[in-house]
Amino acid sequence: CATTVGAKAMFAGGSGSSVVDVYDDANGLWSTMSLPTAGGATRALSIGSKALFSNGTAVDIYDDSTGVWTSTALPTGQSEFNVTALGSVVYFVGSFGSVQVFDTATAQWSSITLPTYHPGVPDAASVGSRVLFAGGGRSTIFGSNFTTAVDIYDGATASWRLANLSVARSSMGTATVRSRALFAGGIFSCSSMLTICFSTHRVDIYDADTDTWSASSLSED
Repeated sequence: CATTVGAKAMFAGGSGSSVVDVYDDANGLWSTMSLPTAGGATRALSIGSKALFSNGTAVDIYDDSTGVWTSTALPTGQSEFNVTALGSVVYFVGSFGSVQVFDTATAQWSSITLPTYHPGVPDAASVGSRVLFAGGGRSTIFGSNFTTAVDIYDGATASWRLANLSVARSSMGTATVRSRALFAGGIFSCSSMLTICFSTHRVDIYDADTDTWSASSLSED
């Protein structure tokens, strides 16, 4: 996983590796750092001068303004999770819509449960004053269960509301561009023996300025 902070691009090893490769654009040089917590990292993001790396059990935080690493443990470990941030607050969403919330300004944890049931792990993105927790799915030998549900939290009003993706799915690619959050591709079904999963080329786009949704398509599934 990778993120940028200040002039640095930081690339953390996956599960089992504590090495962080760092490219400093200020001088064009590469260096290495080590995550304080063993086990590597699978998710990364940045807030202000801080770069955060997590493996689902701990969060390692690098402060570019001081060059110091700190760590904090998630109250409940998550083997599968997605992460996004709004302001100083980071949302770690795990299975079935359980969300652990870390405020980087106060270093305090809290938790919430999404208003709507999400099978599996929802994808997450933030845009404007809103955090979106979208889709999710799980497949077993007894069948597949995927959802179109999007729980939207508005930090400006501290309120929740529900929207829907155009196709029920999970494991989407997410990105935010200006006022828009994009949810691209994803898996919508798996075979009964779980040997083959089927993906979609659909892209759902939420515009926070107009509070509207539109749809587009990737070139391939």
